[in-house]
Amino acid sequence: MTECQPSKRMRLEDQESSDINKQSVEASNVSPKVVESLNEDSDCFEHLKVIESDACITLFLGTHKGFSGILKERYSDFVVHEITECGKIVTLDDLSLPREESEFEFNQSLDSFLTKEIWSDIEKIDENKVGEVLIDVTEADKEVRTAIHRSISDRFPLLDTNTIGDETKKHIKVTLKNKNSRVHRKWPSNRPDYIHFTLYQENRGTFDALFALSKLLNIRVKRFQTAGCKDKRSISSQRVSVYRIPPELLLSTNNTSMNYVQPFAVGNIEYCKNKLKLGELEGNKFDIVLKNVKFDKEEDIEESIKSLSTKGFVNYFGTQRFGFRNLPTPQIGISILRENWEEAVNLILSERPVDFKPHFKSGNQGLSFNECIRIWKETKDARKVYKQFTWKNTNEGILLEALAKLAKCGQSNNYCSALSCLPRNNRTMYMHAYQSLIWNKLANYRLEKYGYNVVPGDLLVFDEHSENNNELDEEVDENDDINDETTVEKIKTEPVIADESNISKATMFNVVLPIVGSKIKLPENSVKQKLMDLLAADGLSIESFNKRSKINMLFGAYRKLIELPKDLTWSLHSYEDYCVQVLKTDLQTLNNVPCELPSNGTKKLVKLSFSLPSSTYATVVIRELLKKDIVKLSLTGVK
Repeated sequence: MTECQPSKRMRLEDQESSDINKQSVEASNVSPKVVESLNEDSDCFEHLKVIESDACITLFLGTHKGFSGILKERYSDFVVHEITECGKIVTLDDLSLPREESEFEFNQSLDSFLTKEIWSDIEKIDENKVGEVLIDVTEADKEVRTAIHRSISDRFPLLDTNTIGDETKKHIKVTLKNKNSRVHRKWPSNRPDYIHFTLYQENRGTFDALFALSKLLNIRVKRFQTAGCKDKRSISSQRVSVYRIPPELLLSTNNTSMNYVQPFAVGNIEYCKNKLKLGELEGNKFDIVLKNVKFDKEEDIEESIKSLSTKGFVNYFGTQRFGFRNLPTPQIGISILRENWEEAVNLILSERPVDFKPHFKSGNQGLSFNECIRIWKETKDARKVYKQFTWKNTNEGILLEALAKLAKCGQSNNYCSALSCLPRNNRTMYMHAYQSLIWNKLANYRLEKYGYNVVPGDLLVFDEHSENNNELDEEVDENDDINDETTVEKIKTEPVIADESNISKATMFNVVLPIVGSKIKLPENSVKQKLMDLLAADGLSIESFNKRSKINMLFGAYRKLIELPKDLTWSLHSYEDYCVQVLKTDLQTLNNVPCELPSNGTKKLVKLSFSLPSSTYATVVIRELLKKDIVKLSLTGVK
């Protein structure tokens, strides 16, 4: 690192991910389409998605025939509920304020003064910004009066409370604060520092919803923490934490957010001592509808379900891990691991097949995304380009800012320092994409070479949840099936080598493969040499992951070769209208909106429900069930 250290910028979560295959670069030869929004969930990106063969997702475990169907014909056909570490399914079912500690301490004393009617009158002052409430506190001692003042100010920071009267008759007067009064949101000393709440979102990714919520609360989005990210094209519920935000302020955002075209809502609020950390979840529960299902006979579906529930599926990293076909995400990871910093920067600062025009309220026209990148390629003048580059919080924007500052210090070629200015999750995304691609290739080799049998030399884990100090990557894979762009998983138990002493009690569900890194144990069969060969083909070795630089140091991890969905259930239904909503959402349950399963029609749908561990991909499960590559299915008939 140099003395001229470029400042870090806030992470932009739904940035670009890229391709896996160098051969896929032909997509960049197509004339770019110009759009106004840098939103990669847009339909104009659909044709650029990585397909299964690009990601080396090639094998099926089952011998069943399979069937066909449309996945995510509507976003409401894919519902995800996070499962907490203690096994609780996260739902939005409570929009009330959390109970204060002061309410517990003074419950009996305060209830006689702060009745439901009094609270209702106080809420009206807060809503209407006019009026006053008098609370008779003649019989209350000073401690109780103080608790009443605190309870009201905690819930309604815009209201003022004053004790009036004398010893014979005392009242607490509640009014709206003077417009010139500063609102001091004092956090009660007896209240834990963090608010944990459920975030419900429809057709929004986690970052998109949190960004919109941050705007409503007028705070920075990085104040929120989650255990994982959820996909845009779904309905999902997950836990979020935030530091010292008044719960009544948080709940007030529902008045606006529930009316959006893509609504979201918050609730189930509680106070907690600690914030959420990435990976602090057991997994996710999926409710999925496959529409326009085609099969020869119903037994085909039954056989598919039976195979999936008994044999499981190859636990591939899904195509979401690798982003889009036009940009080589794993190739960027290779460049970073080779310490070819300039190549990595040039690959990140590449034109996109879908160009972006800046959108200014003034109506002024600026340079498009690709126009800025072309100027950079031609001039290498980062300072000039950065001034005209609208998308400051993308990886490209952060790199251009860093390069501009370095150039000002006479270090225009210090590409390593520029890369170090990317937020860690953004930077390691590229290396994790490469790790994931190598793992998928290794899984194919292991199954093709040895089949569905435990063999000597395999790595085995018998108790994956036991405590162990085996430190791997610093972070844990953040999710299920969705926009998984950051990290790799941890299995806490140190694997053992399969041999005569343990092989008889092992099944394929005990076999793990290494996610390549500097501190992993390797299998003691031909899988080890295959890993070395795969790395060597890219000019790398295990030592490439054991660098002192924080930029490219990865310890590695382990991932189950075969996984089983839990609590798998299914049902077959007839329907006619593709718009039919089969899955009842949390919001519908909360508002007592009925949702009936269809029973008549010429078309068939399959309703599925199952749970998966964190870092396991639901689309990979559906692929095994249908026995078909499903990325194209997800792009068919999108409504």
